[in-house]
Amino acid sequence: MSAPNEETHERPKVGVGVFVTSQNHPGCVLLGIRQGSTGEGTYAVPGGHLEFGESWEKCGAREVLEETGLSLKGVRYCTVVNGVKREENYHYITLFVRGEVDLSYKAEPENTEPTKCLGWEWVEWDKFPPLENLFCPLRVLRDQNYNLFQERMFTEVFRALAEFAEDNKMSAPNEETHERPRVGVGVFVTSQNHPGCVLLGIRQGSTGVGTYATPGGHLEFGESWEECGAREVLEETGLSLKGVRYCTVVNALKREENYHYITLFVRGEVDLSYKAEPENMEPTKCLGWEWVEWDKFPPLENLFCPLRVLRNQNYNLFQES
Repeated sequence: MSAPNEETHERPKVGVGVFVTSQNHPGCVLLGIRQGSTGEGTYAVPGGHLEFGESWEKCGAREVLEETGLSLKGVRYCTVVNGVKREENYHYITLFVRGEVDLSYKAEPENTEPTKCLGWEWVEWDKFPPLENLFCPLRVLRDQNYNLFQERMFTEVFRALAEFAEDNKMSAPNEETHERPRVGVGVFVTSQNHPGCVLLGIRQGSTGVGTYATPGGHLEFGESWEECGAREVLEETGLSLKGVRYCTVVNALKREENYHYITLFVRGEVDLSYKAEPENMEPTKCLGWEWVEWDKFPPLENLFCPLRVLRNQNYNLFQES
């Protein structure tokens, strides 16, 4: 993955993949063979596009019902991957969720969209098809050695996500016309010269004007989250980063501003051998940069939407595992 080049590509889109489990099929998830679209002939989980205003959980439940006729319970977030297949002009950020079949409604799947899938089958997690036979996002996930049946249960995070979704009335798509959610990257910039602090600036000239935000911007086709974060910080502050790595992801919605972004947060440390302090390289977009202690952040109402969502979940950059 590299920085944007002269080719013209759409920016990455957002998808949701669902690991469907069942008490009747322990250790298994539902897989089907795709047809009629990108990834034809490969195995994939149920899923589809995240629509404006949806939470990841509601999107997953909706897609499973549409594709298999199954109703899910206990739908919750699992993880996120960055899937790129240049030869097919494919770049999706895929949020994976999991949910258990509600056996009181229906126990086994139907192939309700036969033009998109050859059929559904229960597959043991430890007996998955080879990587080359998996649809891109699922292949990326399996290649990272993710194990659905060994995941840690972050109860407080799940509760915070659910509460935020309820507070912002995230719901299934309605008759309003909205663009699908976009993908952004926010960067927590740290420095040995400013322990316990991150870089914040006040936005101007766009959505969220007057609120505090981290450096960041749109993820471009073919970029990794880390490359995007380093590029945006250099463009906005003149700082070069080292050790850039993924932190977390949020679903940020502000209906009154027609704003819905999936924001990936990364962190990186200032490379002091290059330059130690930020400059305001884009004064039409930011009033200036300042180092702010994590425990002395501005009030929630003064934060840009993705950062407000993250802080409202009690995420702590300096206590991450």
